[in-house]
Parts: sequence; structure tokens; C-alpha cells
Amino acid sequence: MVTAKEILHAQEYARTSMSGRARRVGALAAALTLLLPLSAGCTSVLDDDALAGSDRQSGVGGLITEEPSPLVTVSSVMVGDDGVIELEMSDRSSMRGTLEHVLLPVGDDCLAEKTRRELRTILRVGTPVTGDETGELSVDGELVAEKLARKGLAVLDPAGASTETAHQQIAAAQNEARESGAGVYSTATACTLPAHLAAFASTSTALAAEADGFVALAVLDDASSAQHTRLASDSDAARSDTAALLEGDTAALPLAAFTAAELEYMRMQFSASDATHEEAVARANERVVAEEARIEAERIEAERIETERIAAENARIEAERIAAEEAAAAERAAAQTAPQPFAGLEPAASGYNQSTEPWNQPGPDLDCSDIRQMVRITGPDYHRLDRDGDGWGCESYG
Repeated sequence: MVTAKEILHAQEYARTSMSGRARRVGALAAALTLLLPLSAGCTSVLDDDALAGSDRQSGVGGLITEEPSPLVTVSSVMVGDDGVIELEMSDRSSMRGTLEHVLLPVGDDCLAEKTRRELRTILRVGTPVTGDETGELSVDGELVAEKLARKGLAVLDPAGASTETAHQQIAAAQNEARESGAGVYSTATACTLPAHLAAFASTSTALAAEADGFVALAVLDDASSAQHTRLASDSDAARSDTAALLEGDTAALPLAAFTAAELEYMRMQFSASDATHEEAVARANERVVAEEARIEAERIEAERIETERIAAENARIEAERIAAEEAAAAERAAAQTAPQPFAGLEPAASGYNQSTEPWNQPGPDLDCSDIRQMVRITGPDYHRLDRDGDGWGCESYG
């Protein structure tokens, strides 16, 4: 394990004892040490003998000249979900740590996976890496943090302390990303804060336009109600997601990527979209309440009409029943009070000769309603009382 004393000794050695390429290698060692603390058991690039060995001399034409040392390059790179970078260098050193002075998306954060891929690309195998004693790491003459910031994948850490030059370079790259709408400033990447704001503005506007037509419908059908419910749900989800981002820590991503003025403007945008959303939902809810009231009124009216119809039908049936009973009673009363034309005559009995009865004699026409009893026809059926010719007439009175 390399101690702090050894690190300081190596830095001092690099500043005072080396020159040319050897000095740059020493600076890289110091930068990587500050940037990525050495893990236990790893070979240190700060070994005095190794540093001294990086200055190789050779005689050329009788002159003693310095021979440039080979560049320290990346031999393998790993970037963890937590943003920790693990490097194996061409000089067999192993280094592990995180970038200083900037905030990066990590874990499941928006753009985290894209940032990890970009770091693996920047620090790909064979890439020469340079650095200085302040902990700033560079590739191709540009800070690694600056490269990420230009693509909107890193922002200055409000709590970080970098050199003025590094701060200016990273800030300039971050402004380029802001102006081009890259990375965390993009409205095309769905997970970013600007994209969430744009989505909420779009869904709330669509909901408001739909509400205009919704409230104008004479009758709300299932299709219209389903469409309104879907748009309201989409807008509400966009609102919740955007609000959660805006309520985050301003010292952490994504809010740390924006100035206080930008955040204030974003909150104003959110408030405007929120007002549009609320007004559209309120108008639609009023229309729904009115529709429910209309449906309830129609139901009550239909029940009233049906109740009246049933009552009228029952009254008709009852009137008919009473009329029938009254008719039957009147008929019975009439039958009881009607004169009996042949009252006192007994039905034919044994030894009784009916041949002299009026129905067996010619004369005025008789009907069964006149006789009102079953009679024996003993001769010609003068009055057509024996319909079946069995010798009996008016059998219905039998």
C-alpha cells in the first residue's frame, strides 16, 4: 500500500528531479494517484527506482542526451455502475477511483449507461494518458472530465475544488453541451429533465384540447370517456415524474447541471403546464358531473313514467274486473227477478203425460229461455228444442 508520504515524495521527485518525457510520466503518476487511489496489492507507479529508471540516457556523437520514455497507456479498463474506474496501465500499475471535480450519472440514473460507455471509449486500451499533480487526467490533450462535459455527461461538482484552468475548461465544455442540447440538456432523451418538462407541456396541452371537445359533447359516450381518461392519466404521470425531478437536490444530478436562473425558469414552465393540466381536468370533471346528473334525471323520469304506466295498467285491469263482477251480479239479479213462464210445472215424472205441454203442441214459437228447464219431446218437435233428436229438449237446463 502506498503511503501519503511516499505519494508526496514521488510528486516532489517528479517536480524537481525529472525533465522532458520523464517529468510527464511522473506527473501522470501523481495525477492518477490523486484521481484514482491505488488499490491494495497493486504495483505503485511512484516507486523511486521506477521513476529514476524512466530517465534513460544514451550517448549520441559524444554528447549525453535524454532518451524519451515510452508513454504510459491503458492496457485494460473497467467502469462500474457506481462510476468507479479501474485501470491497468502499460507500466503494470493498477489504479481505482472516480473522476474528481465533476458529477457523473451512476447506477440507474438517466444517461448512466451512456456515460459508462463513453468513459470506456475515452480510456480504451492503448490510449496514452497524461496528468498533472492536481489530479486532472487528460487524453489527447483534453481533460477526461472536459470530454464528458462536452457531451452533457458530466457537470461541475458544486462542492468540488479544481484548478481555475480546469474549472474554466470543464465549464466551457458544459456550456457547449447546454447550447447544443446534448446529454442532460437534451429534450430528445426521454429521461432528462428538459425532456420531462417538454413531455408534460405536450400532454397537458393535448389534454386541454381534448377537454374542449369533451365538454362540448351533447352525450358522453364510452369512447370519448376512455380517450379523456387515457390523456388525463398520461398528463398526470408526466406531471408526477417532472415534479419529482424538480424537487431533487440542487447539488446533485440532474439539477446540478442547471443554473439557479435556469431552474427558476423550468419551475415556471412546470407551473404553467400544471395550471393547464388542472384547468382541463376541472372542466372535464364538471362535464362528467353534468353528464351524471343528466343520466340520473333521465333515470328518475323513466322510473316515473314506468310507475305511472304500471299504475294505469293496474287500474284498467281492476276496472275491468269490477265491471265484469257487476255485469255478472246484474245478470244474476235479472234472472232472479224475471217471470217464469211455466212456473209450477214439475219435470216429467213417472206416469206424467207431457204430450199436452206447450212445447209438445203447435202454437206460438217457444225458446229454451222461455221454458228454462229440460223437457221431454213426445211427438213432433214443433219448436226445434230437441237439437240432437234424442227426445229431450233444452238439455242445457238439465
